Amino acid sequence: MGYPRLIYLLEQIIFEGRDQIARDFLELGYSQSNKNLPLRFSSKLIEIASGKILAKAEKIATRQGLILNNNIIKESREHDYIVISILPEEQNLLRALPFISCSIMSAKLDEDLTPQTISAAAILNPLTNQFYWTDTDNQARENFRKISTSKVVEINQASSLELNSANIELCWLASGKIDCLEISYNNFLDIAAAELIARKAGAISLIDKNNKTIKLAANQELFSCLK
Repeated sequence: MGYPRLIYLLEQIIFEGRDQIARDFLELGYSQSNKNLPLRFSSKLIEIASGKILAKAEKIATRQGLILNNNIIKESREHDYIVISILPEEQNLLRALPFISCSIMSAKLDEDLTPQTISAAAILNPLTNQFYWTDTDNQARENFRKISTSKVVEINQASSLELNSANIELCWLASGKIDCLEISYNNFLDIAAAELIARKAGAISLIDKNNKTIKLAANQELFSCLK
């Protein structure tokens, strides 16, 4: 089995900065003894990787607009965009914790840059090579393996983890590693791809745009137990 064409193109874009992130992450790990490790060092890898990914996207996504880290790089009159988010997640970087996410999706956006339709979405953890994706076949996958949410229905048996990475948390819920989540976001574009993957895997999602929070559960029974 190969990736659908659109997912293959998204993969080509988002994998471009993977090695740079992995190398710099190792460098951060070696520097853990330095109590004065500057934040700018941890964000450097994001800057370099973003540049590589953007260059790849500009070559591949010639017919679509481009948004990188919430900045419009190329506008689209048809509101058809490739949206890329490489989140700093500095708390994880500074502690050499392997929870970092690169997010990408192909979507129609309205004038407020809110997703109207998403035709394909993917999340990459460049440190573990876990690649989560979904497209119009209405399935969610980790690499090539189909994933689905857990079957836990009792709230006292449900698990939830905070990984300082909303996208990875959403993908872990999609793959049944955790059962429920409540996360906050600054910009929905940063997590829209992962939220779609979670829903395609069977999660129930409730978005509160006023408070910029999302509640998710693995199934309807568990969701009804959330406050």
